[in-house]
Amino acid sequence: MPSDYQGILDDVEIEEEPGSFMPVLTPEMSDWLFDASVSLGNAFGGGRIKRKTYRTIQKIVNAVALFTPSDIVLSDGRQRATFSYRQMAAAIGLSPKSTRTVQQVLRVLCLETKSTDAATYRKAYKLLYEERGGRPLLSSRFRSDSRKLASAWKLCGIRPRACAPVERSTVAPREPHPTVPQTRPTVVTGEEIVAKSASTVVDPVDIDPTTVAGRSPGLNAANEAATSDFEARHRPNAEGTVVDSSESDGPVATTLNTSSLIAHSSEDPEGWFSRLTRLFQYPPGRREADTREAFNRLTGMGYSPRALYDGAAAYVTRTPKSEQMRFPLKFLEDVSLVRSWCKAPPRTLDPSRLCKVESHWAYSFKAGLEFVVCPPTATREEAFDAVRRMVAEYGREP
Repeated sequence: MPSDYQGILDDVEIEEEPGSFMPVLTPEMSDWLFDASVSLGNAFGGGRIKRKTYRTIQKIVNAVALFTPSDIVLSDGRQRATFSYRQMAAAIGLSPKSTRTVQQVLRVLCLETKSTDAATYRKAYKLLYEERGGRPLLSSRFRSDSRKLASAWKLCGIRPRACAPVERSTVAPREPHPTVPQTRPTVVTGEEIVAKSASTVVDPVDIDPTTVAGRSPGLNAANEAATSDFEARHRPNAEGTVVDSSESDGPVATTLNTSSLIAHSSEDPEGWFSRLTRLFQYPPGRREADTREAFNRLTGMGYSPRALYDGAAAYVTRTPKSEQMRFPLKFLEDVSLVRSWCKAPPRTLDPSRLCKVESHWAYSFKAGLEFVVCPPTATREEAFDAVRRMVAEYGREP
């Protein structure tokens, strides 16, 4: 037992800082290091390049293991390293600002070179290229352009790890929408053309003209229900500001198809926002209003609250604590950083997809053309704000 050595070796068990991991030399990683060391020895041994250059290249190859977690793999089952030039420089005993040497060595390992590289590294590139037949040891998986975000590197030639299958929760598929004809319809009310281009009517919904015409009592009733529901929940208070008095999951959407009222499930944005802020080292504090505004701005761009939380959780888990954003506001304000960890939203809100149908505002969401939950007298800006609210609070996909 490990505890038996306490009286012999006086050893102690330690715990790492939260958010950090200790790399484990897996059998796959050990094989990769062995193959890399043999290649370097065959290519550079016998004084074929300067001894200092040889040692630096070998040190960086060994240090790759320090940035390769054992429990995180790529989709093909292979381990990957995540580090910045500054981190690697510090790992091999250089100043964090001395990144030129690191960059030259990494280009050699990737079997790349530049004319500005030192002659000894250009020679090392040629020798390693001949030794490995053009097969690199590393390749860039994700090249970061920010000092606050490390780059990801693929270990070429490493064997996939045997991983147990991950159980994923399954979601019942939605009923398919009616097939859209090749010729996209134009929504017409009398002689007035409401949608002049294909961008106004989305593909997944086959619009039934009987639900659009002014003679359809079902559409008018549904629209009046949505409008009265909005006015009942968003009533002005004494100061003239709007108060949301609803405690339900979200409004009922009116979609322009053969269905009448379709209820959409929604996530709780407030819950995801609260969970996201707790991931970081410091709470929002006095900047909570700014933090919430940045969060809502991203959901207005098409990010779901769950996607923002998952991306922030991955960022905090995989980024060294010393290089993390300490406040959630700084993370949410950096759109490029959010895009790196949360991916770009598949579709962003577009004011041009907002139109008037039967004197009521409608917007072509991903699921189809829907009435916007706002009064008919709302201005275009007010209607578009309502669209943002439907995305941020009620789970619509833009």
